[in-house]
Amino acid sequence: MSDPIRGNENSGFTRGDLLKRAAAGGLVIASGSVLAACGSSGSTAGGTATGGSTASAGKPVMGGNLRVGMVGNGTAETLNPSIGVVPIDAARAFNLFEGLVYCDTKNKIQPMLAEEWEPNKDATVWNIKLRKGVTFHNGKPFGADDVIFSLRAMGSPSNFGHSSVTNIKLKDLKKVNEHEVEVPLYTPNGRLLDLFAYFNQLMVQDGETNFDNPVGTGPFQFKSFTAGRQSIFTRYADYWDSHKPYVDQLEIISIDEDSARLNALKAGEIDLMSQLSFPDAKAELAAGSPSIQVFQGKSPTFYTFYMDQSKPPFDDVRVRQAMMAAIDREKLIEVALDGFGNPGKDIGGRGLELFAESLPEKKQDIEKAKSLLKEAGLSSVDVTLSTSPIFAGFVESATQLQQQVKEAGFNVTLKEVQPSQYLVPPPGGLWLTMQFGQDKWPTPSLQSYYTQALVKGAPYNESHEENAAAGKLVKAAIEAVSQEDQEKRWLEVQEYQYNEGGNLIWAQPENVDAGAKNIAGLDPGGIFELGNFQFKNVWFSS
Repeated sequence: MSDPIRGNENSGFTRGDLLKRAAAGGLVIASGSVLAACGSSGSTAGGTATGGSTASAGKPVMGGNLRVGMVGNGTAETLNPSIGVVPIDAARAFNLFEGLVYCDTKNKIQPMLAEEWEPNKDATVWNIKLRKGVTFHNGKPFGADDVIFSLRAMGSPSNFGHSSVTNIKLKDLKKVNEHEVEVPLYTPNGRLLDLFAYFNQLMVQDGETNFDNPVGTGPFQFKSFTAGRQSIFTRYADYWDSHKPYVDQLEIISIDEDSARLNALKAGEIDLMSQLSFPDAKAELAAGSPSIQVFQGKSPTFYTFYMDQSKPPFDDVRVRQAMMAAIDREKLIEVALDGFGNPGKDIGGRGLELFAESLPEKKQDIEKAKSLLKEAGLSSVDVTLSTSPIFAGFVESATQLQQQVKEAGFNVTLKEVQPSQYLVPPPGGLWLTMQFGQDKWPTPSLQSYYTQALVKGAPYNESHEENAAAGKLVKAAIEAVSQEDQEKRWLEVQEYQYNEGGNLIWAQPENVDAGAKNIAGLDPGGIFELGNFQFKNVWFSS
């Protein structure tokens, strides 16, 4: 094999393809996000609500209609988890269907439909034991045939779960018994289940191809759906997780504008809203939030300025290092995110398992930046930073960076690009062609992120990472089996990016949502908004 990671060249839809689909539905992208896969993590994430986390608000109460306001996606909204794109698609999918595993609000992989998973000695075959006593909403028992069908369905490049199965020998999947599946791989993978916690990888019943009236194993079952407006699901009485869900009905309502969602919450027209804007959150917290709860949760999602390493001036590592040394991350967070974030240190995924916490934080050092440019034979550098209002804080952070790095010798010209073009590749857009650009990553597991973005041939290779050494490090990390070897290999991967990479990862923004005063059971941490959309845990305290 010439490429270090098998299957990257055939990984299906790209990030730009997802944005095209989102834009086709009329999504107000500046208010939302296109999602990436979720991964396992450590225990550094979590969340609080004003007045304390609602997760400890007493004994759960049964009953009620939970109404949730979210940014919509027009007629492109879907109930089919294999082609969903945006958060509102994920919210529906996670409540109708379930995966083999899921990410908890501390970003740690937890069992869901799979109870145990274990590789053979060299991690080329995985044995997955399935949960017993699970039924679909039509009463059919869940089992091995459903898993095999779901994985093979992901084998189609048109399935957005495709990249998770490119290393699986799909034709050779083996049903050991009704609740056990054997999964053979082309090359070793010491953490295979890290790839299966995203909503595009949820399990469907054997033979299912029509999702007009979806049937899953989730806590809620389908009642009605109007794309761009509203979906209504009811409590599944035979759900395997005893006593859950607590509410009788879940209603997810599309409300695109930030102010409209907040007004609906304050008027009592909805009970929860996702994505409270940073200025509104700041104002509500300052006022003591008399009528609502503000939920704040740490997340591994990150903001990055990426540099094209394949062309001057960023093909010189000293120029990249100088740019990283010239910025004030805390000031960027204060200005662009109203303080709702934590500094990044140029490696993605703080809070995820195997993240290199031992690497030092990076602080602004103008003299170091000047020295690095001098070593590169430069007294000043002219670069163009392409920005867009596609995500909250992008234009503000770009403007602030322009000001901060000037003293170090960087003359930054800002080029504002329309949201409809920013994450779309040519001919319709500019994605993957920018000298200096921005992105927001709802962070996957380290494995998913690095194979999708930071090896040769990766579909989302925004920084044009082509170094064979980087690819070899990632390959070795994926193939590591023991915890000790995984920690060592993934540290090496991250050290390389920390020292030589092309991503200036400056912040990890918080999840900031809101709810009525009587909402309980919500823990707002994690990769997704509103407690990873685990609405089965939510109840009304009064």
